[in-house]
Amino acid sequence: MLGLVKPGWQSNNESKAVRAVERVTNEETLAQIACDEKVIHRLKVGMMIVAKLADQSLLAEIAKNGGESVVSKAAAEKLVEQEVLLDVAKNSRYSSAKIAAAEKLADKSLTQEMYANIARDMTDIYGQLEVAPKLEDTKLAQDTYDMLAKNKFVDVKVRAKAIMSLTSVKKLTKISEGSEKKYVVDDVDLREVARDKIKELSQA
Repeated sequence: MLGLVKPGWQSNNESKAVRAVERVTNEETLAQIACDEKVIHRLKVGMMIVAKLADQSLLAEIAKNGGESVVSKAAAEKLVEQEVLLDVAKNSRYSSAKIAAAEKLADKSLTQEMYANIARDMTDIYGQLEVAPKLEDTKLAQDTYDMLAKNKFVDVKVRAKAIMSLTSVKKLTKISEGSEKKYVVDDVDLREVARDKIKELSQA
């Protein structure tokens, strides 16, 4: 029966979970807790743990596998070793942590390479939207916005934001002339968004 008793940091009660973490002194255990998806209050607990840790390898583990994206990003922001940053930029499960790590790379060509990898990841729409403005490759940035705008499985607000970030009148015109089935979602006509953007560009 003892094996069925869950540790205090997995408690439903936030105060109890916090107190349990405060009693832990082993840094490896703390890192494991920050990556434990069974921790209900993992944002609060994870941020506490990141604030405590300085060990680069443990912070890197959290940056790659943390229980919350915000926690992983915070861990990535505390990294300083270039090899560790590159590893996180390549391998984190969260695009926000990848971007935070990539931004700290001394070799800015590598930073752009990491950004491009995120932009090409069709499974990570929020990462694509976040990284596109950071791309020096303007064609890739515009292609990324275009892909998001045309993807009917993407949240309509994300699609609208992507359309407003387009600067290609040709791409915008194609969207403005698209089918209602593809571009009208929840009473939002994305074709109108494209027309508004074309008007804005013509007046610039």
